[in-house]
Amino acid sequence: MIDPGRRKPPSGGGIIATGGALVFDIAGYRVHVYNVPGTYAFDVTVGGADLEYLIRAGGGGGSRSNWGGGGGGAGGHRSSVPGEPSGGGSSAEPRLIVTPQQYIVVVGAKGIGGPASGSFFGTAGGNSSFAGIQALGGGPGGVAGVFGSGGGTNYASNPGQGAGPPGTGTAGQGRNGGASYDRGAVYGGGGGGGATQPGNGQVSGADGRGGDGLVSAITGAPVPGCGGGGSGGFGGGGVGGLGSNGPGGGGKGSVTGAAQNGRDGEVIIRYPI
Repeated sequence: MIDPGRRKPPSGGGIIATGGALVFDIAGYRVHVYNVPGTYAFDVTVGGADLEYLIRAGGGGGSRSNWGGGGGGAGGHRSSVPGEPSGGGSSAEPRLIVTPQQYIVVVGAKGIGGPASGSFFGTAGGNSSFAGIQALGGGPGGVAGVFGSGGGTNYASNPGQGAGPPGTGTAGQGRNGGASYDRGAVYGGGGGGGATQPGNGQVSGADGRGGDGLVSAITGAPVPGCGGGGSGGFGGGGVGGLGSNGPGGGGKGSVTGAAQNGRDGEVIIRYPI
């Protein structure tokens, strides 16, 4: 990872702005962190220059199935930090030029894991956005559809229990969820997709593993996030991918008991001072 103190800063500088749960200076940058779900303001009083952002949506909750619940998909991951890609194998997005005005910041909440009884499915993570640039929430396990990253399918013979196709990731944000697996005495649901890797991983024998997320050093320290949740299954199920316990990570699926929740998203903004 490139040291942010050595990276060429955005052009111009001179931005004066307020907002965020945490504001600090490091390596020639001012950093604004929004990490509590909700809607907020980023107020620019002096602009005309560009800034960098990291947007991570909330991760999807894992799902429950009597034969192995699918892992939750990671929240969408979008970055304009040079050298740090966005999800789905995309390059960093262009920096954003700001002018004096109020920009809206939305931090997506975590998806909730499937309960121990009743519904088999978790819920999707909430979308996150900054200045209209949106990252989609991660998909719940066992649910098809388009999300930041898709959740893994449940292992079941009944489509009503999520045995259909896994969720689909969005280009520039994340990857698809994984299919369920059956190795005889070892079987379970599919892993949730991560920002950089689909569910079940890309390595032989990684059944039910969540896809890896991405690491960002926008705050000056490397923080992994947006990893897919591992599946539930007989024989242990799958483990979560890199970043599944970080912001935007997907929740683990379950066989018995409630599945795990996803992780809240975050929005981080920085500019040179």
